[in-house]
Amino acid sequence: MKDGTIKIATLFTGIGIIGWSSYLLALKRAASNIQIETNLNVDASFEGLQIHSDPIIKNPTRFSFEISHPFVNLLLKKSDGKTTSIGSSNPRNQFYTIPSAGSVSLDRITINVNWRNLPILLQEARKGKIEIVTETMLNVTLQKLFNMRLPITDKQTHSIDTSKISHWLTSIF
Repeated sequence: MKDGTIKIATLFTGIGIIGWSSYLLALKRAASNIQIETNLNVDASFEGLQIHSDPIIKNPTRFSFEISHPFVNLLLKKSDGKTTSIGSSNPRNQFYTIPSAGSVSLDRITINVNWRNLPILLQEARKGKIEIVTETMLNVTLQKLFNMRLPITDKQTHSIDTSKISHWLTSIF
């Protein structure tokens, strides 16, 4: 009788492990389908250049997730094809719940462009085209019970109208 009980317990344990693993794999696949949509707005003033991002996080899956506040890194795509970081957002310890088959519009993220990067922007503005790559990073909580998080990074290229900032840049330099 003892031998039969051990076999049954082992069988149920194996089934549980397989079921739990399948569930976590489904969560991981679903989390990789999360989409990050960003749009950029540029404000130029005498205090400096600020680029604003208004991210929308879309969840087309049947699972709801908790996501961390995104961290945005701005990369300037130079005419030679190389990229250089021109600024980044401040990290926040803030979390949002994104419902299944839903989306979440997040608070505006402001990125101040460093003064040392303005000459590089001016060079690109004089060439007539500025391309900014937003590299948005966030963590998706897969399972609160075990604090499992999946990092997600999304890159999007944005063309910025140089007429908005070229006059401002040339008046400074």
